[in-house]
Amino acid sequence: MKRILWIKPSVEPTDLLSPDTAILHIQATVRQEMCERKLNRIRLMAGATFIAGFFIYFLF
Repeated sequence: MKRILWIKPSVEPTDLLSPDTAILHIQATVRQEMCERKLNRIRLMAGATFIAGFFIYFLF
């Protein structure tokens, strides 16, 4: 599930041919993917911590 909905093409189609804007777009997508991975890891750790705390709370 890739969510690239909120990226709006801020440059005109004529500017897409210049390498600077292409590099900027690539960097933006890479940065967004890294942020999504970091968020997924944070969500996973939060869920695991919550479940572990739940079990510890009921076992002890």
